[in-house]
Amino acid sequence: MRLLVACAFVALAASAVRADEKEKLPAEKLAGTWKLVGNSDKILPEEITIFVEFTKDGKVTVRVEPKDKTADPITMKGKYKLEKDKIDYSIETPDGATKEEVLTIKKLDDDNLVTVDPKGIQEDFKRVKEKKKEEKKPN
Repeated sequence: MRLLVACAFVALAASAVRADEKEKLPAEKLAGTWKLVGNSDKILPEEITIFVEFTKDGKVTVRVEPKDKTADPITMKGKYKLEKDKIDYSIETPDGATKEEVLTIKKLDDDNLVTVDPKGIQEDFKRVKEKKKEEKKPN
């Protein structure tokens, strides 16, 4: 009987631990900054770096940073909606037009995001890790 009670207690404790370690929801995984690292066209412009930031409140920012430090970055802002494996977004382009597209998520984990656009082009992103601020110690 004691063995049965002990086993039940261990099983209950293990399930409580698993409940505390819930996997992040897709929206939580998507939130953050992502760097474009590849695409199925195998063509990435060498002169720029592209970052996409998704916020938890449905905003998206696309930042195009030139490698030439004298050139200005281009920032485009918009909004998105995440539904299952689809990212439905719209952004305002630098010329004032609106670009709307629905991307299909093929992979989303803590470090990788892989999407496919309506034309079938796959884009691979890596999460940009936030740099931890060092705390200054009092003298």
